[in-house]
Amino acid sequence: MYTIIKKLLKQEWIYLHDGSDSRRNTYLLTSKGKEILEEDVKIRKMMIHLAEIGLKEEVE
Repeated sequence: MYTIIKKLLKQEWIYLHDGSDSRRNTYLLTSKGKEILEEDVKIRKMMIHLAEIGLKEEVE
């Protein structure tokens, strides 16, 4: 998990929240990270939609 966090920090998709306590870190999305996430969700929704169409065609 820490490897992924390091990559997301390096890409500036997340940042360490100032309010984090010493035992647990809290990370928040940057505006760039939010854009990337929204685009990824959009792509995944399209993939699901296309898969559903494919499944319907198999049944018919």
